[in-house]
Amino acid sequence: MENRLAIAEGAKTAAPNFSEAGSNLGTLLHVAWLAIVLGMIIEIILVVLAAGFGGIPGIKSIVADLIQKVSWSVIVCVGLALGKVASKAQSTFMGLAGLFAAPLAFNVARTLHKSASYALKLAEPGAGLVAPFLLASLKGLEYAALGVLLGWVAKKSSAGVMSHAGVGLIVGLVFGSAIVSIPYGFATELMPVAKVLPQFINELIFPVGCSLALFAADVIGKRVAQ
Repeated sequence: MENRLAIAEGAKTAAPNFSEAGSNLGTLLHVAWLAIVLGMIIEIILVVLAAGFGGIPGIKSIVADLIQKVSWSVIVCVGLALGKVASKAQSTFMGLAGLFAAPLAFNVARTLHKSASYALKLAEPGAGLVAPFLLASLKGLEYAALGVLLGWVAKKSSAGVMSHAGVGLIVGLVFGSAIVSIPYGFATELMPVAKVLPQFINELIFPVGCSLALFAADVIGKRVAQ
């Protein structure tokens, strides 16, 4: 009799654990496909912007850039989501998740872009003015800050779309400005607007989009649970 009661109690305890694990996995999957959409949207925006400056990239270049943006978006957004579900939205852990996910995403996306460019027989881009290590470090700090702020916002019952978008916008403005401005210190001549503006928009939209992806995944998860 006692064994039966123990088994019954164990089953009751295990059921919520399986349910929570399924919910967490669902959240990560939602964030992943939303991140893919985010990467595609940003690539479309940048192609339209390039067309406005009279320099439409070729289809091969678009494909290579799309691979880079989607891979970056998926790794960094899912990394933040993993920190969120694992710690139940604790700011410190979300910050650490962003700190490690962003440099990883940067290097993976950069490698995939180079591989895609080689496979598509595109000219290999020249070395940037800023060392990749510095850019990866800045992005780590950027998404650490984003993770901390998202963890703080998640604890507020009144936090909605605007709160999450606002957090992403603030982080994007601060770090995006820094990332775009740093090359000016190394450049020997004034950088053209056609080059600076797309980069700034790219750096601005990603944190906003990633914040909204995490928020949307939570909303979808709650509706599915109902």
